[in-house]
Amino acid sequence: MQNMVASALAHADKISAKIYISTSYIVVTVIAVLLSAILLFVYPLINWGTIFNTPQTIIEDVTLAVAITVFFLLCQLVARLIGSILRADEMPALAGYFNTAGSVMTLVCVLVAKRYYPGSISLLTAISGISNLVPFVIGSVVLFSTKYTEIKPSFECFKSDRVGPLLSLSGKFLVLQLSAVVIFSTDSMIISQLFSPAEVAPYAISNKYIGVVMIFFGIVLQPFWASFTHAHELRETDWIKRMVGGLLKLWGFVLLLIVVLVLISPIVYRLWLGSQLRIPFMLTLLMGVHFAILAFSQVFSKYINGVGKLRVQTIYAVVSGIVNIPLSVFLASTCSLGVNGVILATIISTAPVLYLAPYQYWQLLNSRARGIWDQ
Repeated sequence: MQNMVASALAHADKISAKIYISTSYIVVTVIAVLLSAILLFVYPLINWGTIFNTPQTIIEDVTLAVAITVFFLLCQLVARLIGSILRADEMPALAGYFNTAGSVMTLVCVLVAKRYYPGSISLLTAISGISNLVPFVIGSVVLFSTKYTEIKPSFECFKSDRVGPLLSLSGKFLVLQLSAVVIFSTDSMIISQLFSPAEVAPYAISNKYIGVVMIFFGIVLQPFWASFTHAHELRETDWIKRMVGGLLKLWGFVLLLIVVLVLISPIVYRLWLGSQLRIPFMLTLLMGVHFAILAFSQVFSKYINGVGKLRVQTIYAVVSGIVNIPLSVFLASTCSLGVNGVILATIISTAPVLYLAPYQYWQLLNSRARGIWDQ
């Protein structure tokens, strides 16, 4: 929806934008309802305590937390569409304010709750779910009543012939996102299963420490997705080249910052954690390599995503997702590399993007893309 609405707005075609928005809201709502029905059937059959390798004493709390998390995630599938509309209209900062408001609400509620209620994972997930949903719901009501009255969703503007194109492109993005979940979000679970939940802490802390750089870089990159869509539609090739060149220079600064963070990490960890926890230097170094690769690929993927040419990324994502888990187990357990093996597997799985992303960008920008490079 974001790509198609951005394309429509680039040509000042608010009627098409309204049709895509209305169709998207209805389709996503149907998907959320269907997923709810499926999960209601599957949920009781799964032993969540075994999956998360949790102590017997908190299995009920964890099981309830999973249900609460899934419920709010499905609600957010619909509520967060307003963020995509804002990004399509090149207003990502406003969408970011909703996220910030949710984070602040979560923090305040947790600080209040911990004074009056015992520690509970399910309570924490409920607070997080409500706090991150409310700003998007309120924002949607306000924006569709004011700024976006001309393109607000309606049943009358639902067009069944637009479902196919929307789902086709959305399906590719879904594959990319699921692959990212497999590659980036299952590492903690793999570490917990192969070793123990306690071993997740060094990995998570080093990830957060180096990942601060990606927060900064992500803020800069966020507006470019829709901007590249607009520029591509209007054939502003020179502007795209200048922006990508500037982002590559910024990536060079990010790389330097990562190197500095890795080198000073022993000092930072000692000041931050004291003697409570030891974070291996090699783990931090590998985490730095991982984020350097990720940041480099993001420079080009923003343009590729913006023009909707996702076939190469989709194929690569599926292969990477399939390879990552067994490779993590092999390197961490069979090769006795421990937690380092898990992040090393992630690096190996994502390394091909260093060639694929810039090559496809170059092909597309110079109108030389053929076959899967242009799909």
